[in-house]
Amino acid sequence: MQERPFEIISGIFLAFLTTILIFQYNSKRMQRKSIRNYYLLICKILKEQSAQHRCDPAVPSFISTNQLRDAVLIKCSSREKILLWSKIMAEVSKNSNIVESITIFRGEQTRVWEWIGADVSL
Repeated sequence: MQERPFEIISGIFLAFLTTILIFQYNSKRMQRKSIRNYYLLICKILKEQSAQHRCDPAVPSFISTNQLRDAVLIKCSSREKILLWSKIMAEVSKNSNIVESITIFRGEQTRVWEWIGADVSL
């Protein structure tokens, strides 16, 4: 054992480094999965809002992005909200069935999302 301290230390370091890399990989994978789930939930909420608007034109066809963020990420800390929301917004922006616009709603200028896709069963 005293003859090979470098090999022992290198082995311990390699095991430690491998553990850290596996943890980071699994963490990123879980984050991508949660972003996907939040994205699908937002699509569902926007589809439901669109359906409600078709039944009752008094109901707005859009939802404020801030309102969606706060409703969807209710269990997340402020730090997590900031990290996740930018990635969720990037996913939503790729969907051609959702249009983003700035509108005045209840006297305030706000960013909103609206489902403009085909009517499909929820």
